[in-house]
Amino acid sequence: MDAPSLGFGPAGDLRPSASEAFGAYRAELIRHALQLTREPEEAAEIVQEAFLILIREERLGRGPLQVRAWLYRVVANLAASRARHRLVVRRHAEGQVPRPESADPADTALARRDDAERLVRAMAGLSAEARIALVLFAEGYSGREIAARIGRSSGATRTLLCRTRSRVRARLTAPDQGAVA
Repeated sequence: MDAPSLGFGPAGDLRPSASEAFGAYRAELIRHALQLTREPEEAAEIVQEAFLILIREERLGRGPLQVRAWLYRVVANLAASRARHRLVVRRHAEGQVPRPESADPADTALARRDDAERLVRAMAGLSAEARIALVLFAEGYSGREIAARIGRSSGATRTLLCRTRSRVRARLTAPDQGAVA
């Protein structure tokens, strides 16, 4: 679909607003997302999320100059991110032995405490910066937000997080169950 006709946006701005872009590009973006995901519901969710991101960026005064191209890139990135997430979840699930269900809540609490202790031991040898980054990541902070908190570039933070997660994962899966390697 070609770009919308002139007249979009505030006072002479030729960029469409998020609501105008939604009307102009939604259907083609869903088709694009559907090609990437092969799942109609997921494709619709991805496109909706892309438009929510566009609205947030506009409110922050960082709206893209090429809205259509930007939306295509965001949709592709979101689809790739979800695919990576599914792969990690699948890999994690295949490597886990499910715990037997316990009727006793004390057993569940004991298992959680044991897991927490193993995690503390696995994180013991990490630098303070790596521990902070990992905790912030686990709490849902973005890489950019973590980078700002620990005073690193986004690229350096991504590298730090990747290496830290790998170290902790290796320590947690080691035969001695979390001892510092």
